[in-house]
Amino acid sequence: MIDYVLVRADKPRALEVQEALARVANVREVHPLFGEWDILAKVMTEPSLEGADILFAISGVPGVIETKWLGVSRIGSDARVLSNLSNMQARSDAL
Repeated sequence: MIDYVLVRADKPRALEVQEALARVANVREVHPLFGEWDILAKVMTEPSLEGADILFAISGVPGVIETKWLGVSRIGSDARVLSNLSNMQARSDAL
């Protein structure tokens, strides 16, 4: 299953954060953004892997200030719906 995570990064470290996110397990793509959020990460989730675990790993990357999970609706499919995570936010103390 595919979902997305918005990432707000420490501006001077944004490129470093982007490169580190690309090495996080289950992160499939990383794209820089302009605006309120700095990075969009495409993540692959599995039924046995909780989205919160992935979000925790992303939040632990040095320079990550805030994250927001964007669960893709899977209504009508066998997959578990993760849209309830859309309001889950994590903040990292590491700056």
